[in-house]
Amino acid sequence: MRDYKDWVEFCKKAHEGQFRKGSQRPYFEHLLDVEELMTYFHGRNHVASYIAMGHDLLEDTPLIMEDLVKELRHYQLVSNDKQLILSGILLLTDHFTSERFPSLNRKERKKLEAERLSMTPPLIQEIKCADILSNLRGLNDLDADFVKVYIEEKRHLLSVLNTNARLKHKCLYLLDFKFQ
Repeated sequence: MRDYKDWVEFCKKAHEGQFRKGSQRPYFEHLLDVEELMTYFHGRNHVASYIAMGHDLLEDTPLIMEDLVKELRHYQLVSNDKQLILSGILLLTDHFTSERFPSLNRKERKKLEAERLSMTPPLIQEIKCADILSNLRGLNDLDADFVKVYIEEKRHLLSVLNTNARLKHKCLYLLDFKFQ
């Protein structure tokens, strides 16, 4: 039977060859960062750790849900935890993509995505906040015009999330004082 270390390796392998936008840092560092932020701000929670580590599997790799179901069959997790992990990863995957909604512009898609995320469970919203915080740390590597758009999108998203998590407040603090 496999354990969390195997899941980390599975995620690392799935993102192999990917790099953080605008840098040569392996994308896997972002996954580690999101998981570490969740542990720091939320405490140790194995379901949250699995979701945080795998939050971009369906969005940024060729994997599909069936691949994740097959992989998790080999883990020492109760069935309910496996379902929570799978649904958490799905909830954190962008639904309003340009491929699925070509008639909508980016601003419209991001607004709909924010509304959708605002209806997700608190744990999912907290992981999304950890994802945002990790991404904010790497904005200095990106084009100034993109950064401006990204910051406005995240301000809107954070304004509609229903969590009072410390992670959300940390993101808002950074947006207000570092990216004004």
